[in-house]
Amino acid sequence: MAEASEGIWIWDTLEDAYFVCQAWITLGLGDMLGSAKINGMAGHGRIYGDRFSMVQAAKTSDQSSSRVQYYTMLNIDHFNPDHHNYSFDDLPMCEYNNYFDVLLKLDQASSKAEQERITQRTGILQLPLCAASAAFFHPFFFPIDPFHLFYKNMMAFVWDLWTIQKHCVSGEIFRLAPVVVATLGRLVEAVMFTLPPAFCGPVRNPHFKRQSQYKIYEWMALLHWYIVPMTIELGFHFIVIRILPISSGVLSLQ
Repeated sequence: MAEASEGIWIWDTLEDAYFVCQAWITLGLGDMLGSAKINGMAGHGRIYGDRFSMVQAAKTSDQSSSRVQYYTMLNIDHFNPDHHNYSFDDLPMCEYNNYFDVLLKLDQASSKAEQERITQRTGILQLPLCAASAAFFHPFFFPIDPFHLFYKNMMAFVWDLWTIQKHCVSGEIFRLAPVVVATLGRLVEAVMFTLPPAFCGPVRNPHFKRQSQYKIYEWMALLHWYIVPMTIELGFHFIVIRILPISSGVLSLQ
């Protein structure tokens, strides 16, 4: 792709001539672990693991082997005595120019220990291969992972809102009776014989497999292919059907 950004000669049969084709990688997507492998950042297990801001991460334990796990705006516990307090109106953000200054310091470091100290206080581990792209711009070249946002998080939340009966208020239109949930799950499983997914593996019965590492592609298939016609068939309230895709931010029914 670095060569393609400079230009590659391509033969155009219709025009009976060569032309120069240029192409650039414009972004790199992945979940938190996958993105860390391609963006050259330290990852979410470090003190500064957020690639967009310099908000300090917090530990969930005071044990020496404890790794940072989450990002909080306030210093709220004794596990993190050195944690800063932050304001949503004035977050310390990563800066493009400072990014390359840190990379230079990493390159000029005299030892692995010095490199580790730089990484620990900046969250930057190394120059990524993606920097070869003319479109590279840190940190927005590696945006937030939309797959987990829309499907693993929001679609799973909607399903649980429908199906978990704890604290259920009688008459709520979005709460499903157990028999309806079981029927919907059977429909999803049965439809694999006639409407198999084209770009992923089989979609399992969400009624039985919700807690068995239900995959992102399964949530995606439910939302885009199966849920709407099945909920219409099962007589869901129209408001519930309409809100489902809107809440995911992916599509809208009129």
